[in-house]
Amino acid sequence: MDSSFLNLVRGNRLSSYMGLVMEPEHGFSYAKDYTYIEIPVLGFWNQAEEKLVDKVLRNQYVRVIPACSIDCRGSYKIQVEPNPAIAEYGLAQGTYYVSPDSGKQTPGFYFHARKDLEIADLPFAVRLYMRG
Repeated sequence: MDSSFLNLVRGNRLSSYMGLVMEPEHGFSYAKDYTYIEIPVLGFWNQAEEKLVDKVLRNQYVRVIPACSIDCRGSYKIQVEPNPAIAEYGLAQGTYYVSPDSGKQTPGFYFHARKDLEIADLPFAVRLYMRG
C-alpha cells in the first residue's frame, strides 16, 4: 500500500524542500519509518508579556514555539501536527499544512492552558511530515 507521506531521509528533503533550520543546541528525532520528525519545544510565546517563557500557567493563552524554522519549497506540502500529549494540559490548535513558497516561518501552534505546563512536560512540540 502506498502512502502520501514522504520518507524524510532520502535525498535532501529536509534541507532543500522542507528548508529545516534547527536552533543551536537542539536536535530532532525521526519516526521508525522516517515519515516524520519530532521537534523539541524552544519555549512558549506569551503575548501579554511579549517574551518567550519556560512555563505556562493555568488559563494562559500562548503560542508553543518549536526549536526550528521551515521554508517549504518545491511541490510538496508540510503537515504540522502538534504533540497530542498536550491535550492533557488544555486546548491546542489542530494539525495544519504549510504550502510551498509561503516563506520562512516557525511551525508553532496556539494553546490555551487548563493546568500548568513546563517545557520538560512535553517530549516534543510538533511532528513535521512532508506530503507529495
